[in-house]
Amino acid sequence: MYQTVARDAYNILKHARENQKDCYISAIARPSSSKHDVHSSSSRKCKFMSLATNVPKEVYEVKWDLVIADGPEGDKPKSPGRMAAIYIVDVVARRRKKNNGTHVLVHDVDRMIEKCFSWEFLCDTNLISSKGKFWDFNILAKPNRTTFCRA
Repeated sequence: MYQTVARDAYNILKHARENQKDCYISAIARPSSSKHDVHSSSSRKCKFMSLATNVPKEVYEVKWDLVIADGPEGDKPKSPGRMAAIYIVDVVARRRKKNNGTHVLVHDVDRMIEKCFSWEFLCDTNLISSKGKFWDFNILAKPNRTTFCRA
């Protein structure tokens, strides 16, 4: 079912950084926009993008108040890891256009994958609180965003 394993996290992150133009999904893209769409054929050219295409379109259409990244498991090298889950919650959160944004809770941030992918896609500047193994980000839609957090 899952296309990734935790031991590949570094290579997935490296690929995403090196191919930002091809791999970035504009979270607020309109159908008439030239920006990437999760289910478009151009989006599928990016290896990283394929992680997001297994999610039903309906998930991206809902304007979520809160999204939680707490799976799949990622504590062993052969487990699926949360690379795609963290990336997808970023995309889902940025589609909401209200001023107060979308809260994203990430669990197990004491683990390297959760920590690195949260910083990369949810952005350290959006972190509003932390408690134990949880981080709470408030993600606002940014219409002109074309790169991941660290450009």
